[in-house]
Amino acid sequence: MGPASCSDPSHAHLLDEVSALRTQLAESRRDAAALRTDLQALGARIAELEARSKRNSRNSSRPPSSDSPYQDRPSRGKPSGREPGGQPGHEGKTRPTVPPEDVSEFVVHGVDDCPACGGSDLEQTATVAHQVTEIPPVAPIVVEHQVAHVRCRDCGEESVGTLPADVARSQFGPRVHAFAAQLSGGFRLTHREVGRVFEEMFGLHIGGGTLTAMQRRVTDALEFPYREAQRALREGPAAYIDETGWRVGRRKATLWTAFFGRLVVFLVDSLRDRGASRRLFAGKFHGVRIVDRYVVHDHVKDELRQICAAHVWRDFEGFATGAAGGRMFGRRGKAIVLRLFRAWWRFRDGKIDRAGLRAACAKLERRLCELLDEAMTGKHARVRGFAKKLRKQAACLFTFAKVEGIEPTNNWAERMLRAAVLWRKGSFGSHSKQGARFVSRFMTAARSLRMQGRDVIDFVMQALEAHALGRAPPSLVPALVGSAE
Repeated sequence: MGPASCSDPSHAHLLDEVSALRTQLAESRRDAAALRTDLQALGARIAELEARSKRNSRNSSRPPSSDSPYQDRPSRGKPSGREPGGQPGHEGKTRPTVPPEDVSEFVVHGVDDCPACGGSDLEQTATVAHQVTEIPPVAPIVVEHQVAHVRCRDCGEESVGTLPADVARSQFGPRVHAFAAQLSGGFRLTHREVGRVFEEMFGLHIGGGTLTAMQRRVTDALEFPYREAQRALREGPAAYIDETGWRVGRRKATLWTAFFGRLVVFLVDSLRDRGASRRLFAGKFHGVRIVDRYVVHDHVKDELRQICAAHVWRDFEGFATGAAGGRMFGRRGKAIVLRLFRAWWRFRDGKIDRAGLRAACAKLERRLCELLDEAMTGKHARVRGFAKKLRKQAACLFTFAKVEGIEPTNNWAERMLRAAVLWRKGSFGSHSKQGARFVSRFMTAARSLRMQGRDVIDFVMQALEAHALGRAPPSLVPALVGSAE
């Protein structure tokens, strides 16, 4: 029997089957290629999510308050193996004794009989002091101001006296106002907790509405010192600037801060833009800004902006510990920023002069630009995006080498915000615009006074009395202290 011809029906059927199988194979290959592409994309996405889950305050711009309490923290030194606390042979420290002129009462505890022979003829040769400090019961001083109603005996006209301006404003004195403001703004207590302090410690019942009214009066009294502090910072040579999230009522807001020397200003603003940074100074600031990499400052000239080197180091650390495509980039970037800090430390310690600092930073700037230019053409999308943004700001990383009086990090401004962040965690922000004004004014006064070693309660009392009597208020500006008070 001979071979089947091409016209045989069974042969034609086989050809159709082969053609169909080839089509299915081609489709399968296309599907496999698509699946490989999807798998690579998913692998990159998983690596990115894993790297994001590992981000913390040391390898990103996240604040330290966002770190998990269960997260391991690297030790700054080698463990000694010793138990915590005072070590054997350590010289202990005791509380210094109060000088005799400040002692309220002296009580002498003598010896009645000689423990050796029982004799009673004893001569005192010395004393051993043991001081016990106690807080006396605190009772409020209540002064009743009586307004006299009088009638003229000559004409019969009746008249009524008036309360002094500093008395008529409230049923509580300036020290109560200042103490209430300090408990709220300085120690971050809620209105209910402030009321408990007054009730339990002083026997005073003060309701939440009264505390709100007190805060309003303190805010008004601090308005002029606040504006004066804004103007002094605006006219200064430099300022460390930072911001954090806040709330006013149910709306998002931003708490800004600016710091330089011994003066700090806070502002709660509804926006987080260039206009808000201008309102922080109540006008245009012409000095050098030490800031993070937030885009709101990108309009500032390079010679008037120093971006925080610590933020940049953390960004590079994020790449070095993240996905494989950016690890080498991160390590190289970290090495450059570390050399920047070493140059700064040598200058700060007097080992090199300003010219040596500038020369070292010029070389590091060239290396950084070369690294960023190379990364901008790489395969890793996140590395490309970061390199492109940092390349525009690279010169601002080394402004500190050319300008006297500033540092390469924005740590000062971040420190100023720490108390505010803790306040926000307990109060969730401000309940009204008036509350936001209190936050801005009181925190400006309290933090500035603390930097200057001045008493907050005394300052607020002086401001309240000056506001009530129409006198010149005290000043927060260090150069004006003494002339304005």
